[in-house]
Amino acid sequence: MRHSIGVLVIACLSGLALQTSVHAQPAGRSYDFTASGGWSWPVYGDFADGWKSGFTLAGSFRRAVNPHLHSGFEIGYAWHGLDADYFKSLAPTLDVSGGDAGIFSIMT
Repeated sequence: MRHSIGVLVIACLSGLALQTSVHAQPAGRSYDFTASGGWSWPVYGDFADGWKSGFTLAGSFRRAVNPHLHSGFEIGYAWHGLDADYFKSLAPTLDVSGGDAGIFSIMT
């Protein structure tokens, strides 16, 4: 169920982002705002083993530096649930519980 909701959100946001970038950008404007969302899978290292897949949301602002180059920043958030079964497989006698991992990033 959670996977189906994620796919639906990705499809809706992808269509919204495409519509925004194609139709809402007036000619000659030197900046743009974008919003994105999707589903992420941890794929490397200890984080990949201990956490489940989760959603990602982001927004960015870019400004033209010259006709062929944009510069700006992006703020994003990713949420991943704890994979308690993985930790129990490492130490079956321990009671494993915990919250979710929220990852907040700012990129320039």
